[in-house]
Amino acid sequence: MITDIAAEILRREYGARGPVTVHETWGASIVVERDGLLLKANGDRSTVAEAIIARRVRAAGVPAPEIVGEGVVDRLPGGRWLVMRRLPGVGFDASNASPERLDAVTGQVARLLSILATLSAPGWGWVGDDGRGTSSSWREWLRQQVTESAAKLGPRLSADFVTRAHAAIDEDVPERLPGSILNGDLGLSHVLVDPATGAVTGLLDWAAAIIGDPLFDVAIFSMGGPADDPIHAVLQPRMLAAYPGEIDHRRIRLYRMINHLFNACWSVDNDVPSWTPALCRAAENLAST
Repeated sequence: MITDIAAEILRREYGARGPVTVHETWGASIVVERDGLLLKANGDRSTVAEAIIARRVRAAGVPAPEIVGEGVVDRLPGGRWLVMRRLPGVGFDASNASPERLDAVTGQVARLLSILATLSAPGWGWVGDDGRGTSSSWREWLRQQVTESAAKLGPRLSADFVTRAHAAIDEDVPERLPGSILNGDLGLSHVLVDPATGAVTGLLDWAAAIIGDPLFDVAIFSMGGPADDPIHAVLQPRMLAAYPGEIDHRRIRLYRMINHLFNACWSVDNDVPSWTPALCRAAENLAST
């Protein structure tokens, strides 16, 4: 089994001999843990790019996982692996948190996002194995996500959706704006906190890292899952209030549209059809200026 290969790498390369935990993942990826070390292989995203970004942001003071090694094994998804050290803390359970804890955690995440906003990198969009963005402009990358998502979602979206969404991007996203490293997928499960103190101890999963407008991470914080998740209305106003940078609500709207498209595509790929219609409707509404 693939997980046995991962466990053996942890034993052979790092001396890990404890019990093996196979973590839940989606798509063509695996995460296997042994003795506090996690081996990740990913057939959907580059572990080379993920390691580059994780090291860069960790060095800047953002609590990304420590990357302790990388290697090549053809039988693993993507043919490559990385090993990272487990971070302390647990995923942020916002649904059961007090208002004070919600404010405190969201404020800490906002400050960490402001650090990311200072980390420039060449290019735009998805990060390649050279650490550069793979698109020539931020607008181009946004338009590409609309086009590719609409191709997957097909008739679930209106016939003129792509035209309207592209027009909104061209109108509301400046041709030139400062770009920085973004997490790109900042759901609540990717925010680790100390359950006793509420201190943020980690930001996880840099596989979807992009080079883009810092407001993108602000706009999609906590916005994973179904379109009608009530936690969105709890955390997003707090994030917009806590983020120290300037907020452009037109761009926030567009980036939420992109995120709804991503979530709708995820629901199709992972057979969660109950999410798809509402996510597509939400994207349609946000594309209308």
